[in-house]
Amino acid sequence: MNVRSRATSKDKKGGGNSLPRWMRASHVTVGTFDDLLREGVGVLVRAAEGGGAHRHKAPVLLPDQRRFHLSFQERICRLVDRYGLGGSGSSILKQPASQIAHALVAKMRIAGGGVLALSDGVTPARLKSLVAELSNAWSRGRRRVDADWQTPFSTLADAYLAAYRQDMGTDKNDPWCLVAVALACRGIKDMRRCELCFRWAVPGMRFCGEHTQSSVGRGDPRARGARYRRAKRMLASFESSIRRMKLPAVVSAARLPRIVGRVLWDIGSVDDEAAVDASVSKLAAGSRVNQALLRGDEVSQPWPEELRYFVDVSERRRNSAKRYRAHLWGALRASLDPFEWDPTNWPVKIEAADRWFGCSAQRFGLRGQGKSTAAKLAHAIFLADAGYSRRDVAKAIGISISALSNWTARFAVRGHPFERLISRLNSALPSPSDLRRRNRKVRALVKARTRPIK
Repeated sequence: MNVRSRATSKDKKGGGNSLPRWMRASHVTVGTFDDLLREGVGVLVRAAEGGGAHRHKAPVLLPDQRRFHLSFQERICRLVDRYGLGGSGSSILKQPASQIAHALVAKMRIAGGGVLALSDGVTPARLKSLVAELSNAWSRGRRRVDADWQTPFSTLADAYLAAYRQDMGTDKNDPWCLVAVALACRGIKDMRRCELCFRWAVPGMRFCGEHTQSSVGRGDPRARGARYRRAKRMLASFESSIRRMKLPAVVSAARLPRIVGRVLWDIGSVDDEAAVDASVSKLAAGSRVNQALLRGDEVSQPWPEELRYFVDVSERRRNSAKRYRAHLWGALRASLDPFEWDPTNWPVKIEAADRWFGCSAQRFGLRGQGKSTAAKLAHAIFLADAGYSRRDVAKAIGISISALSNWTARFAVRGHPFERLISRLNSALPSPSDLRRRNRKVRALVKARTRPIK
């Protein structure tokens, strides 16, 4: 496949709306093709070894949901064997990850000279366009192709699966897959925390999927706007509650290979075991996070039925929860934060979510007890106890009878500052049936007194 021929006139001008939103972000730097190739090989090799704990054959879950037992060389798409560095028993596989990556890049430069020569004149903007088009071609038929819905994680998965299945044809096109891996990793490193809550922001945006008002947000525009305005009112209270918490605001370079390992193969580290215990203890029965997950309030989707046993904090259930580690991380991503792929962040993120739902339970945006309104309500209660009608009461306190009716309906909400005053006023004011009954008695009395004497 001729990669150069895939560039369009819009791409030559520096991109366009065909680029994913996270690629259009100004803080995502590209660099040269050679830099991206070296970075992509290094990240893939470090992620495949899992910090040195997974050089042996291990069970993996590929991004297309297929399960295999893959060795270290198979996880890096047999690049060592395909580029003549040796087979499964080669000594190069026993070297550190940095030396393996350096040897692979040197071999790729020799074997893929034609492709690398074509890449010499590619500008950073055009390189983004080429990677975006290749990602669309790799993902076609497996998921929707929409620039606004693509993320660095989807580009990372598409590029790896293309190299793993050798969909690109010959080995000469492997560098483009690794360049796409490197560019996706730069997009992951450039992610930021949402400016309003505890979640990661949608890549290329300032807000998460719950609080963004763009089309990638959940619900219709009216629901998205309501969630955004409510989060703005909660922001000051929430920030003060997490001031001493170490909630990650950026993705560290040291954690990036483990995040890539989670996305591509679902392999973890020793730290994940401690994260399981800490996360399960944070999800104890009665916590605000657990209640929100069970009810489905302010989360992407409710807690799945098969994981509802986490409400039981007994030691037996807590120990058995380790067997459902993969289900736990997947459920937390689906419910709380879809862009959190580092299990070690979940304990502090669950604690921050508990503070967030605590702030959400407060009644933000309600006015306090206005002195003028409270005085008018007290005067109205006095007049109603004296037997005045609704019309007379409204006229005496200087409002219309319709305004008085609106007050009695609006202030009767549970938890409103005027709830008790309105309750007393409603009990003191005569009801319409009482007024009709009293009017009938008055008319009968007037009629009896004005009856002519025979």
